[in-house]
Amino acid sequence: MFERPIALLRHTPLAARITVAPFIILALTAFLLVMADRQARTALSAIDSIHVQAAERRIQADALIAVVYQTHSDVSRHLALVDSGTSEAKLESMRKAIAANLAKAGGLADKLKSDPSVAEAMADIQTRLANYAKAVAQMNDMAQSDRLIAIPLMSHVDKQLAEMAAKIDATQAMIEAGAVDAAQKTRDAADEAARRFWILTAVLMSVFISVILLVVRSITGPLGHQIQAMRSISKGHLETLVDGTEARDEVGSMARALKVFRDNALEAERLRAEQGRMAAEAERAKRGALQAMAETVEREADAAVGNVTARTQAVMGRADDMEVSARRVDAKAQSVAAAAQQSLANAQTVAAAAEELTASIDQIRGQMGHSTEVTRRAVDTAGHARSTMEDLIKAVARIGDVAGLIADIASQTNLLALNATIEAARAGDAGKGFAVVAGEVKNLANQTSKSTEEINRQIAEIRAVTDDSVAAVKQVIAAITEIEEISATIAEAVGQQGEATQEIARNIVQTTSAAQEVSANIGEVSDEASQTGGHAAQVRAMAGEVSSAIATLQQVLVRVVHDSVRHAG
Repeated sequence: MFERPIALLRHTPLAARITVAPFIILALTAFLLVMADRQARTALSAIDSIHVQAAERRIQADALIAVVYQTHSDVSRHLALVDSGTSEAKLESMRKAIAANLAKAGGLADKLKSDPSVAEAMADIQTRLANYAKAVAQMNDMAQSDRLIAIPLMSHVDKQLAEMAAKIDATQAMIEAGAVDAAQKTRDAADEAARRFWILTAVLMSVFISVILLVVRSITGPLGHQIQAMRSISKGHLETLVDGTEARDEVGSMARALKVFRDNALEAERLRAEQGRMAAEAERAKRGALQAMAETVEREADAAVGNVTARTQAVMGRADDMEVSARRVDAKAQSVAAAAQQSLANAQTVAAAAEELTASIDQIRGQMGHSTEVTRRAVDTAGHARSTMEDLIKAVARIGDVAGLIADIASQTNLLALNATIEAARAGDAGKGFAVVAGEVKNLANQTSKSTEEINRQIAEIRAVTDDSVAAVKQVIAAITEIEEISATIAEAVGQQGEATQEIARNIVQTTSAAQEVSANIGEVSDEASQTGGHAAQVRAMAGEVSSAIATLQQVLVRVVHDSVRHAG
């Protein structure tokens, strides 16, 4: 599965392979933080938009019902003031105000009708509003003719108002339910987006772990092979196969240097064997010549002298060959010494690269420390955000207390209005105007109670959203803390990689020492070859002297023989 990617990575420098891991985790961390922030902002924006629209609809509905109740109050006052001595101009002004309020109510209904969720209900309310306006117009017209005949029509107007108010209340409930449903759908969508986000996070983390394993295997595998080959060669197994010479990274350079070192060692071994063989052959030739010369002298003088002379000539030729071979060995030894020096230079180059790799790892370690500091600052910022959210919860609680106080005041006002209505009823016709005012106060108190309940619901929703925000901030703090732990783990891994690089540098130093030792041994081989050449020259000179001595001996022997023959004769 990983063989082909590892083969490709072996042509990439070690520094690039080690550097890519921190960049991957930094990019992944930044991507995840951006995605999480974007999802949170989108969800909050959608929920805020839903609540804003719902609030606008509720305000419009409250305004509609307030206008309707105000209109009904004006209708009641108009009916009460007819035939009471009020001027016709004032009554006409009241009728115009009623018409204006009805028109305003129609405009508010048109605005609410633009919401598809309540369009059908608002159409029904518009119909009821038109019927109410028609009934009010008929009652007002009748009141101008005969107030007593118009009074019974007020119950019909009251009934239409009650039905229309109930319909408006139902519409408000529909608006509220629609807002809650839309907010829930938005939260569900946010939960689904979060689930997909974590799935994507798991996939990206799997890819990152695979890349890390791939990089580690691409470094430890070839290094293990090279270390094993070095140990085998150091034990004298020069036939050990050196793998990875085709790689274009630092390990490939090390493998090629190790192969050159092994080949030079093999060549030096071969030269030592060749030198021993030639020395043995020269020794055997020398012993054979002396033995042949001794035997020849023992057998017959003349033949011995001739044979000795011939053997001496042969020894001189062999000495020449031996001197030439010694020169060749010297030249080969010098070539091997040059190769050993080149191997030493390569080892020093690899050592310098290892030092640069160590410096890069130290720099990465510093960058990881900076990343850890940034993560800690992010935790502090998230903690401050959580404190701000908790302060918001306290402020909302205080608003709820104020709303409760307003509700109590509205309840007391409603009770006072009820008492005023009872007193007006006891007063008879003289208290009718006061009864109308008490009814309006009661209606306002009821509206205040409903508004207070709505405020309490809004406060509850704000408190729920704030609690969710606090929980989300806590999750963000936990995620950032986990990132900080991952950064610490990576820093520890980088430290281990630095120790491994230092171990490589120590092995390179040992390789350099071995190369220096080989160079010194090859120098000794060259010296031995030079001495062998000198010995060969000495042998050749001695062979010449022997030849001269044999010639003298031959002359002496001939003279002795001649003298013996002459004396015998």
